[in-house]
Amino acid sequence: RDDAGRTAVDRSGLSVRLTVQNSAGVTSSTALCSSAGSVSGAATCSLAVGSGLFDAASPETGTATLLVSYSGGSSFSETLVTPVTLAQVPTYTPRTTSGMALSFVASPRFSGDAITVTLAAHTGGDALVAWQAQINFDSSVLQFSSFSLSSLYSTATTSTDTGSVGVLVNGLASGVTDSQVTSDALTLGTLSFSVVGGLGPGVYADVLDVVSISMLNVFGGSLSTANSAGVVFDDRDGAQTSGRLTVEDDELVGAHAYASQAEVANTAPISGNAVTTQVNIIEYFSKAATSSSTASAADYTCTTTSSAVLSVDSSSCLVTLDASHSEGAAVAAVDVQNVADSGIQAQALLRVWYPLATSLSVDDESLDLIEGLESLSTCASRYQTTDVVLTASFGGSGLTTVSNLDVTALASFEASDSAFATVSGSEVTGAAPGIVNVTLANSATADAFVTLAV
Repeated sequence: RDDAGRTAVDRSGLSVRLTVQNSAGVTSSTALCSSAGSVSGAATCSLAVGSGLFDAASPETGTATLLVSYSGGSSFSETLVTPVTLAQVPTYTPRTTSGMALSFVASPRFSGDAITVTLAAHTGGDALVAWQAQINFDSSVLQFSSFSLSSLYSTATTSTDTGSVGVLVNGLASGVTDSQVTSDALTLGTLSFSVVGGLGPGVYADVLDVVSISMLNVFGGSLSTANSAGVVFDDRDGAQTSGRLTVEDDELVGAHAYASQAEVANTAPISGNAVTTQVNIIEYFSKAATSSSTASAADYTCTTTSSAVLSVDSSSCLVTLDASHSEGAAVAAVDVQNVADSGIQAQALLRVWYPLATSLSVDDESLDLIEGLESLSTCASRYQTTDVVLTASFGGSGLTTVSNLDVTALASFEASDSAFATVSGSEVTGAAPGIVNVTLANSATADAFVTLAV
């Protein structure tokens, strides 16, 4: 918005970037935001924050900064009002003996989200050549998609059942040496899941575990106890026997309101016709992947305290300027509030110009008889014509008045007595000797007139 609160944006050469910084001064990479709406001024910024900004000791409060610049022009930065919370990173207890482990998610997810789980093994100082594992999961929470084997191994045979995935691997890939499959944390493959669609928010326990059925070296010797339970790393410190998952709702978290035309002149006192502009509302959600969207006006209530300047329909959020209003203003506000959640609020700001004074003039105040010229159809006498000119001064609270604007094209005119003069558009023609006033027509309320002699 500019100083007046208007949202129109010059997008030529515009670049908007987002960065995040933690309390220690560590800054994330920079993400380029989408192009701002030319009328709404709204854009979407999405940034993947690197692990270096998170702390294992405690949660962090960081700041998000928008970097706005124009090519070949000025630039400035603005720190967002809302701080960014960087959650505490779990401190895991790694395996110290042979066996298997699953690396699960360490942060909340939403219904329908994709999840990648890494299956790894501690090989106990020996080469892991063949292995078999069973991954168990709660099918009411997770839906299995696929398994991807590490390139260190040849092929995998997978079997699936409700709530379980079995993986059997016999042999290394061509060219792989024993040392390459000897590790305290050897990646065996990844499993792709998704959170069940429509799953409600909550903390779901025991959603995932792994059993090491067998782990064999090059001689067929066992590297671990058969059918031994593995560990899971999730959002908790240490190592768990089963993983838990926190699911959040994709909630409405904010709204942005703007007028389709944020700077408008109330010409109703001149034309007799109301002027309208629509307040639009864009909604934002807690899930980054959910695009902002235009809300239904029925979901919001619109009100204004600038009743002398404008009125607004509470349900449709249509702003009206008409002859019942008596002022202009540099800033006139329409307050927007969500019907279901009163905490979701926004404000659309408009600049409204009002006709403070009007003046009606003519080129010739005396319309004389044209001697020797009569109407061919009626043989009536013909009189001179003159043009009407209407000027106005527009202003309002906080506005610098702009004077002598020609607004003739906005108005309609009428004569006080058509027996003496007739009006067509902005042209007045004498009809018979007399005195006549020309005023505004079409229910216009501006007090402007001019007197002519015919």
